[in-house]
Amino acid sequence: MWLLPKFNVVERDFKDNVVVEVAFDGKADFIVLGDDHLLSLKSFKGISVVSVKQMLAYLEENSVV
Repeated sequence: MWLLPKFNVVERDFKDNVVVEVAFDGKADFIVLGDDHLLSLKSFKGISVVSVKQMLAYLEENSVV
């Protein structure tokens, strides 16, 4: 049984909305993935949606790696 997610921001793939909900509930700063449906959001309620390549560049630029 599927519970309806809080948000319906990814219309092309309904199941992806769960990722957004978990990131929001967990107070995440980033969602890092390769899913085009989610990457097209770019951000959601202050959460940056980025590719692995973008995240690695961010970490390098901010001396985290």
